[in-house]
Order: sequence, then structure tokens, then C-alpha cells
Amino acid sequence: MPDRGPFVITAPVAVSQDLTLQLDARTWRVLALESMTLPACVLDRMEHLKGQTVDLDALRRDLEPICRRLKVFWGDMHELDTTVLVVGGGGSESSTADGAVTRSGSTTRKLGLEESCFLHITVDPFRARAVPKMRFSGPEKGCARLERDAARGRPFWDETLPLKHNLGVVLGVRFLAKPHPGGGGGDGGTLDPTSETACLICLAALSEADDVGASCQNMKCEDRFHRDCLREWLQSIDGASLSMGFINGPCPSCGDVISTVSGS
Repeated sequence: MPDRGPFVITAPVAVSQDLTLQLDARTWRVLALESMTLPACVLDRMEHLKGQTVDLDALRRDLEPICRRLKVFWGDMHELDTTVLVVGGGGSESSTADGAVTRSGSTTRKLGLEESCFLHITVDPFRARAVPKMRFSGPEKGCARLERDAARGRPFWDETLPLKHNLGVVLGVRFLAKPHPGGGGGDGGTLDPTSETACLICLAALSEADDVGASCQNMKCEDRFHRDCLREWLQSIDGASLSMGFINGPCPSCGDVISTVSGS
């Protein structure tokens, strides 16, 4: 008999949710808890279970009302994940049958916008339709305009409406659509940038023949860009500087310093 084995508990809600318990097979004491779909704040509340013998039926009963409260959060985040260009991991990932990526357990998203800008949001999973924490990244002028539009629209935020609706209509945010799986034909080779084969500025595919200007050195980012795209982007913002034939400035994705040659 193995010393330990996994048990999966699935709560009956609209989007498939899971909690995996690693149990000691001899004592049934909890060794670890993992979930791709429960928010970290819920798992944190369950840390006290580690080292204890768990009653699986009681645990399931405890989770059911929590999952009901999270149903709106899961639904609204699923809408973003399947219709909007989501950049970076954002949390635990799984692929559905149609290729869509779900990150139901993560409360953060980095969403692609027009004008090479990004919207970073952090959502309260138990108040999913309240105004989330937000910040914009990208070219300075574009971010400034987005921040002005968001400030004007914030008083009209309606917590009875889905998150994507409020972000798009009320705050005036214009999302980039999620690329179709396997895209990249005759329309410029646009790919899902989470595949690590796309330039995060133009969203076109990167190949071995492309002139990749730089990869971000921040280990939590490491996004890649065409040399020309990165140079033009850095030239468009006020915070860039020239030195020894290189142009330096903030990474379009994470804000850490990145550089590329300043001319052709």
C-alpha cells in the first residue's frame, strides 16, 4: 500500500471546481492542499487542516456554501479568460476542450488593451463585481488617457453588472480580443502571447528567423519583443534614455529596465 494518495473533492457549481488533498494513507492526516480553482484566500483559511485527520464529507459540506459565494467570481473571470487577451500566468491554469485557458483560482489578471497598454486588476473573490484594484502599464500617454477615462467612469460603476461590462463600458477600456487557438495564418501571425512565441507589443509570432531585440531580465517576466517593436515603444515614452548606442526604459510588461539598440 502506498504511503500517501490524492483525493479530489469537486463542489457542484457551474464551473468545475476542485480541491486536491494529499493524505497519509495510513493515518488520513492532511499533508498538503492544492487547488487550481479555489482562490488563495480560501486555501489560506484551510491551512489549519494540515496535520489533522479530515472528515471528507464534513469538508465537502463546509466548501459548498463558499463555492456558492464564489460562483459570480468564477463566472466573471471565466468570461475575461475566454474573450479577452490575458497576458502571463495569472494563476493556476488548465485547458478546456476548445483550447480556452481558465485561471479560476487567481484573483489577478493582466489584460491586453489597445495602444499597446495593459490593465492589471485584482478582484475580491467575494465581491467580484465591486471596483477591482487597477493599474495601467504601457506607453505613458496611453496610460494617462486610460486613467482619466477610468476616473470619469468610476462613479457609474454598477455592481449588478458583470465585471467585463463595467470595465469596458463604464471605464471606457477597449480590450484586445483573445486570439483563436492555432491562429497565426495570413493575418500577420497573431498568437496567444502566453505561448511564449509572440512579441508582447505587436502580438505577432516570433520565429528563429526574427530579430528578437531583448528578453526582459526580470525572472518573473522574461517577456520577449521584436527589436523594432521594442525600440519604437521605448521611443514613444518619456522615461526612456539613450546610452552608448542603446535605448533604455521600462519593460512594456513589468516595468523593469530593458534595453535594445537605438538604431537600425
